[in-house]
Amino acid sequence: MNVDLCVSCPNRGRGFCGAAMALESGVARGNLGKHFKVARKGHIVSLAKPRPDQVIIVCEGWAFEYLPLTKGRQQILAFLSAGDMLFPGDILGQQGESSARALTDVQFGIFSMAAIKDRIVREPQLAMVISELLGERLREANQLLTAVAQKSAEERVAWFLLHFTSRLRKWSADESERYLFPFLQQHIADTVGLTAVHVSRTMATFRARGWLRLDTGFLEILNRRELEQICQFTSSR
Repeated sequence: MNVDLCVSCPNRGRGFCGAAMALESGVARGNLGKHFKVARKGHIVSLAKPRPDQVIIVCEGWAFEYLPLTKGRQQILAFLSAGDMLFPGDILGQQGESSARALTDVQFGIFSMAAIKDRIVREPQLAMVISELLGERLREANQLLTAVAQKSAEERVAWFLLHFTSRLRKWSADESERYLFPFLQQHIADTVGLTAVHVSRTMATFRARGWLRLDTGFLEILNRRELEQICQFTSSR
């Protein structure tokens, strides 16, 4: 596939792509050994080890990073959408134990790690771009840790819904509170440390209170203020 796809991509202003393409050299369009790959819904994108020396950026769709646990369980660490980098610690030589799986059909841009590192040496601004993205991922990880460690079941589920929808609102000018919602209850459970049954009961409670509506593949927030109050969530918008 042609690298000119980056130029015409509707998501080119987001995350790593947006910051990198804003550089004068147009780093995202440079000779970085880039190619594209599609992963189908539910398929593993990359296992923990060994990983090739490459930088993977989500172009379209949703994926998630997770830690495999015993008895087939998993702890979801982060959900990734267009512009997000998989395994950002790899670029610093800090390869973790997480793997990644496609939540929906996903297209990725795959860069040569060596080419990215060479460009960082010649263009230090790119290092700042990556540093800022790593900082954002660390803040999100800390928020998830706090939610799991300190919040009740209702607070955790409310936090998850608000965190997810706030990310979408950040990149959209649409004021609608209706969102594409690709998650199963098990995905929410694996993120916030609950069982799927507990998540189901909590979502049913929220629906009964008139706070949200769930249709097939869609979530509509009907009372954001109540959800924010229950988990002390501060929206950036």
